[in-house]
Amino acid sequence: MYNQINILIADDHSLVAKLLKANLIDEKSFNVVGLAKDGAQVIELLKKNDVNVLLLDIDMPKVDGIKVLNEVKDLYPGLKIIMLTNHTEGFLIKKALELGANGFITKFAECDEVKEAIFKVMEGESYLCNTSFQSLVKKIKFPKANQDYYEDDDLNANEKQKKNVDKNTLILKLQLLSDREKEILDLIIKENTTKTISEKLYLSTRTVETHRKNIIQKLGVKNSLSLMKLADEIKIVEKLHSVE
Repeated sequence: MYNQINILIADDHSLVAKLLKANLIDEKSFNVVGLAKDGAQVIELLKKNDVNVLLLDIDMPKVDGIKVLNEVKDLYPGLKIIMLTNHTEGFLIKKALELGANGFITKFAECDEVKEAIFKVMEGESYLCNTSFQSLVKKIKFPKANQDYYEDDDLNANEKQKKNVDKNTLILKLQLLSDREKEILDLIIKENTTKTISEKLYLSTRTVETHRKNIIQKLGVKNSLSLMKLADEIKIVEKLHSVE
């Protein structure tokens, strides 16, 4: 087991990055050295920190994740890079691997799988989540599929992938939450871990986890990371306090 693995998280959704950090630092050997909100900041933080693993989103302003991957892989040959993204297109997974990515995980993955991927790539292995693997296999079988997704390789995914969030629907979903669930959701958004929440609210960690699962189910998201992304997009923190 490693004494310490230095991790840099690159994601333009700050709440997603902060939640991921909060979950990763529960692992004793993990040390999150920084959070980068765009590709340019990734490059600057790599210069200033000794980083072992870079968790790299694709959709980022200024410099997208694919371009960052292409630039830093040769500059830092010992750096392990795991793409952590909403994208599941096979051709994009293939391209990332060809450029030197050590792993590819969708944001639908649980944090435990992200931890597993970090350990795997540190051991010299590659890691693909099941969704990524299936997409890559499909790409190999049907090589021309989705080839025109990005024009001239310009990753304008922020515009192409964004979905309009129905805020009214979300407010209705928030009304399904109990007062305790709203309280716990507010703490989750503020980067509190399950253990911290249990201590603040004098609840068992099992009870907090049960509430977390209920919140995820009621809001119609797949996991905590999806919850945080949704929260960031529609400013759920403010909405919490306006829902009766």
